[in-house]
Order: sequence, then structure tokens, then C-alpha cells
Amino acid sequence: MRTRLALPLTGLLLAPSFFLPGVALSADCAVGVAAAGSCTVPANVFEVTVDAWGGGGAGGGSGNAPTLQARGGGGGGGGGYAQSVIAVTPGETLNVIVGAGGAGSLAANGGNGGDSTIEGYEGEILAKGGAGGTRNVSGGPTPVAGGAGGSANIGDSTAPGVNGAVGATGTGISSGSGGKGGDATGGAGGAAITNLGGTANGNAGSAPGGAGGGSRTSQSEGTRTGGAGAAGRVTLTFTVSEPDQALSGITVDGGQDPVNVPADGTSSATIAVTVVDGDENPLSGSVVLSADSATTVITPLVATKTIGLFTPAPGTSATASLINGVATFSVTNTVVESVTYSAVAYTDPDLPPANGFAPAAIVAIEGDVVVTFDALPPPVGTAIPTMSAYGLLAMTGLLGLLAGWHQRRRRG
Repeated sequence: MRTRLALPLTGLLLAPSFFLPGVALSADCAVGVAAAGSCTVPANVFEVTVDAWGGGGAGGGSGNAPTLQARGGGGGGGGGYAQSVIAVTPGETLNVIVGAGGAGSLAANGGNGGDSTIEGYEGEILAKGGAGGTRNVSGGPTPVAGGAGGSANIGDSTAPGVNGAVGATGTGISSGSGGKGGDATGGAGGAAITNLGGTANGNAGSAPGGAGGGSRTSQSEGTRTGGAGAAGRVTLTFTVSEPDQALSGITVDGGQDPVNVPADGTSSATIAVTVVDGDENPLSGSVVLSADSATTVITPLVATKTIGLFTPAPGTSATASLINGVATFSVTNTVVESVTYSAVAYTDPDLPPANGFAPAAIVAIEGDVVVTFDALPPPVGTAIPTMSAYGLLAMTGLLGLLAGWHQRRRRG
């Protein structure tokens, strides 16, 4: 099972408190700036869905028009859209580039919008910025072009930005409106300035990716600036993996069966609990190993992690962290008995700034293992031989004969 967590990075500063209800999101993931932002992939996330919009182009500027006429700059092109699913690694830093909106300039062509992507993944996800609209400062009634919407986008699905409308010279004309950002959720382009608007700078586009409209100048009322394009946006949707019961498991002493250990309190068996997702990716989190005995001693062989969900009773269970998807324990006993051990995995997305916002996935590991603690053998010592009464009498007589023989030799 996988849980999806979504967050945006936009060209405007977002409040760090932007998160889905009940789900904590890292501040560095929730804050985006016009140039770039970084985001650390949370624990147990191996797949990210990326939605990206390029920045919108700015509208074209305008200059003085002939008597009783007006000039309108062309509208900018909307930023393109792309979506793609990319494979990532927990702990990886994603450097997210959010395309800036194009800038308008006085009586000049509008600036182009920037591209949105993730560094190193440009071949999988790329949303192109829209082109700026053309200025209108001289010449006859021939319309000036609007900017092209962002195209040549890269992703599993893409949509171009809308082209900007043309600007014109003449009586009662309007400036070119800005193009909409790609996809149905792209931002609106800046509205055209009509004859009623008189002389004015172009209207700005809306995020994400909306283009700026062209400016408009009536007669000799001076030069004007095209509307600014809106910044793009990048939204990351994390897919949080959860344990797969069929692929996860528990073994003792490398899979031996049966396992017998002396009940001396020192000799031990090693129990390993493996926790993976459906694609066999190793998960992080904690494992609680429990026993049906009150005398066995369970010792984690890796550092423990406080998860705030389980307080083990001394001697009956213990908690160990998953390291590369495996938690290990040693078990001992001083009582002759067979003990059954079972495990529960707690895999937490571990999203900063703190655990607890996102609930841990709690999964009982299928199966259990049995360790038999055997009685100790009798103490091994040095045997002292015994002698019968007849043997003792014979030995005494022999010693007497030897003593008499020794005395006769001394007299002689």
C-alpha cells in the first residue's frame, strides 16, 4: 500500500505551514522561490509524481501612435505543462527549478518565461516557459505577434501554453491578451487593454504560468511596459511505501529450523526481521519483537528508535531500528523452555519537522519463530578411582614386604 502526499513549489514564497490535513511537510519542501528550491525525499519514498508549469512570457511594450490611433503590444505566451513519475531514493535532495515569469520592459519586447524542472531529471520532466510578446512602437497597421506558448515539454503527459494574442495599430484597437498557462489548471493570461482603457501598462498574468498582456498607448501619450508573466510551479506528490506482508518476514539464525540454544543466559540465537514494500525496496522505521515467555531476554543488535507508539515490558519485548530494511535481535534464556517470537513493523514517513503528524504504518509480520532453550549437561570433573576391601588388604601386604626387604638390606 502507498500513501500520496502532495506539496507545491511556486515562484512566490509559500507559507511553510502549507500541508495536507494531518500530514507534516518539511519547510524546505513547502517553500519555493523564483529561482530554485530544495526538498529532501522522506523515508520510505521511492516514487514522486511531478507536475510542472513553465513561467509565462511578458507582454510587449508600446510607443506613440499616429494621431487618433493607438498601438497595442502583443500578449506573452503561457507557460507549458508537464507531468511525470520519477524514481527517487529516500534522503535524496531534489533541487527544484521553478521557472520565473518574463519581465516587461518599457517599449520593448516582453521577456521569456523560464523553464521548470528538477535538476538531473530534465530528461524526464521539463515544462517550457512561454515567449514574450512583440513590442509595438512604430510602423503601420500590420499586427505585431503575440508570444508562443511553452511547447517541447517533456513528461508522461504534457500540454502547451496558450499563444499570446497579437497587438495592433489603428483606431479603437486593443492590446494583445496574454496566453493561459498549460493544462486546465494553468493560470490565466493578463487581459487585453481596450479602447476604454486608454494608455496603460499591460496586465500581469496569474500563476502558474499565465502570460502578461501587451501594453497600449493612445496617440502621443508616451511609451508603456508590457505586463509581467507569472512564475511557474512545481508540485511534488510523494508516494509513501508501506510494508508488504507477503515479502517481509522473520528468521532465526539465518533460517535454521529447529534452533536449540543452551539455557545458560549467555548462549544466544539471532532473530532477523526483514521489512520491504511490494517492489522489495527496504523500508525504514522500527520493529517490536515480542515473546510468549517472561524469562527470555531480547536485546536489539542495532540502535533503538523511540516511536512513541509502544512501551515494551522488560524482558518480554524490545524495539530495534530497521537498517536497510532489517532489524536484528539476540535472544537468551536461563529457563528450559521453547519460546515463540513474533514481530510488528512500524514504518513512518518520518517527514520533518517532526514525527507524529503522519501516522506510522503498523503491520504485523506474518509467521513467527521458535527457539528451544535446552537443559545444561552435568558438570564435567576428575573421577577418583575406588578400591575394594580385598584390594586394600593386598596393597597393605605388599607394602609390608617392601618395608621388610628394605630394612634387611640396611643391616647387611
